[in-house]
Amino acid sequence: MGEFRPEFTPFGIKGRAPALAPRDIHCWLVPISGPVSEDTVLDADERSRAARFHFEKDRNRFVAGRVWCREILGRYLGQAAGTLTFERQSGCKPTLTGEPISYNFSRSGDWGLIAISQPAIIGADIEKMRATDDLPYVARGHFSSAEQASLARLKGDHWFDGFFACWTRKEAVVKAIGEGILMPLDCFDVSLDPASPATIIDARADAAVAQGWSLIGFRPDDGYWGAIATNIPEPKLSFYTPA
Repeated sequence: MGEFRPEFTPFGIKGRAPALAPRDIHCWLVPISGPVSEDTVLDADERSRAARFHFEKDRNRFVAGRVWCREILGRYLGQAAGTLTFERQSGCKPTLTGEPISYNFSRSGDWGLIAISQPAIIGADIEKMRATDDLPYVARGHFSSAEQASLARLKGDHWFDGFFACWTRKEAVVKAIGEGILMPLDCFDVSLDPASPATIIDARADAAVAQGWSLIGFRPDDGYWGAIATNIPEPKLSFYTPA
């Protein structure tokens, strides 16, 4: 499918989480703006990272995202949010220590996106669209030549949609692989036309990524783009938001 706007089902997080089957991916859209979240459930590393933000607004959004991750993941695992432990190697995505689920988190603007599955490779990205003068330079610096050519064929608002569709899809792939900024974004190609299905067209960096991987692009809210990348073939996505 091409561009789609999923309906996020309100779900209370004070009880049990939705049942998670082997091919399921649960996508949670969580609010991260507003009053600062209670941070007593965070560990020392998370509090240290929060303290390094220069602006209070950015710190509050970081804290809110981490608290939502802990609260929601805790419901899937039947554990208190503050008891979860995470492993994070330099340049790599954080993972739950010794737990039977995988997750990935992204935040931008007022929203955070949490993707949860049974053990699998999974990456999630959400981006708030912004029409700034530097976007063409970003595309030339990070998109592959094939992606730049595809983007050049789009005009007006379609160009901006194409840019953010491409960016979120590429970020989701990089986050799924877990190499973060260590992996150049121009070493693989994704589709970017919002009217066409999200696909990994050419994975020169890792041939295994091109075989059997799934890439899903969507619009989580007005003015936002999101994407999920995973090695789960034909995953079943469900969309939730805290009630």
